[in-house]
Amino acid sequence: MIGLDFTDHDLCIAELETPGLVYSPGKQHWVERWNERFKCTPENHPDETGARLTELFGARNCRATRARLALRPQAARIVQADLPEGDVRVREWIEDHAETLLQLPVSARDIVFDYRPVADADGAHRIEIAFVRRAEIERSLSVCRSAGLQAVSIGAGRIEGEPDLGEFQFLPADIRETGETQLWRSLLQRTALACGGLLLTLLLLQSVAAFYVETRKTAIDEASQAMEATAREVAMRASAVQTLEERVATMRVGTHRSQVAHTLHDLAASVTPGVRFQALEVQAPERGKENFAVSGEVVTHARLAVYLASLDTARFCSGVQLLQSGREKGAWPEEEPAAPGAVGFMVQGGVR
Repeated sequence: MIGLDFTDHDLCIAELETPGLVYSPGKQHWVERWNERFKCTPENHPDETGARLTELFGARNCRATRARLALRPQAARIVQADLPEGDVRVREWIEDHAETLLQLPVSARDIVFDYRPVADADGAHRIEIAFVRRAEIERSLSVCRSAGLQAVSIGAGRIEGEPDLGEFQFLPADIRETGETQLWRSLLQRTALACGGLLLTLLLLQSVAAFYVETRKTAIDEASQAMEATAREVAMRASAVQTLEERVATMRVGTHRSQVAHTLHDLAASVTPGVRFQALEVQAPERGKENFAVSGEVVTHARLAVYLASLDTARFCSGVQLLQSGREKGAWPEEEPAAPGAVGFMVQGGVR
């Protein structure tokens, strides 16, 4: 913010700093950062004054775009007036009585005014009106336009012993409305840009999140399908292993049966004359190994010796032992009584 104070001979320039965004007369605390002064009279052309201001701003590296103007104190004239009773539109009443109040032949189009109420002990509606020629306003505005500044307020300086003119504001209503419109439009545009950027950021985040979720979902589906395929393969292999185990078990049973049959056939073929079988038992205490036990009776011990010798020489058995010989009560089955004079025996051995 730049402060421009016009006098009869000089122009005072000061860079002002305020924490507010929108200028409100009388409600801001200004901080003066720097000030300059150069010769300037009403006869100087506004473009010349604006060029000098531009050079000064460049030298000071000032980037201000708004200005607070203070006119020459002699440019304003203050009068007091009593308002009529009733509901009165003050500005329209001042415009209608401007020539009478100023006592000058001027038109309302040639002046700019502002007013303020005045305390009166009699209770009358008294106001104080400050008038400024529009030419003074246009001159100060032309200087601002030449320097690339936007006027936010136009007041008047103060002379000692005279009423304070700082409370009056002479910025034309159309310019004030235009400035406020531009300011609020700028704020609205910045807000819209910020909201648009935030919206685009949210949409981008949503797209990233959707892409991440879709990627994770695809990875999970692929992993699930791979697990299902693995489970099916494991089930197929388990079924194949079970089938093979059943086949192996069947083959083992068949092999065992074949081996038992072969053993029985060999035992039957090893019988010598005079030997009678009563019982034959084949056992398999360990896989791949079989034992046999033969019980019966023989005519004489000599026949039993011959039978044992034949078993010792047989290829299908090994480790033949005579467990028992002779006849004992209860040792043999009662269904087939032994022949008179027969000798009972029990032989055990292993199958090769």
